[in-house]
Amino acid sequence: LSRSPQAIAALVCAMFPRYPSGTIDNINHLQALRHFYVLAAEPRFIEARDVDTGLPCHVPIEIRLKERKDSGDGDDERVLRRMAPCLLPDFDDIESIRVT
Repeated sequence: LSRSPQAIAALVCAMFPRYPSGTIDNINHLQALRHFYVLAAEPRFIEARDVDTGLPCHVPIEIRLKERKDSGDGDDERVLRRMAPCLLPDFDDIESIRVT
């Protein structure tokens, strides 16, 4: 999920607590609001594909995160080693992605 103001507003609208008071009440309860959660989702899936066959394959990747101002962690804390296909952290936190 995204942490942008628009995404948070979409989630609040999707969980809108006012329900219809009767079977013919469509003023307070809009069915379309239930689907606003989709606006808060962002694609963060990374998948490697074989050049010859075009099929997905497992590839080790290294994700270097940006240094946060509030942490004095070492360099190892800023590097994530994953096996693609996998989910990425928030895009705002990523400095670089490298195939290892």
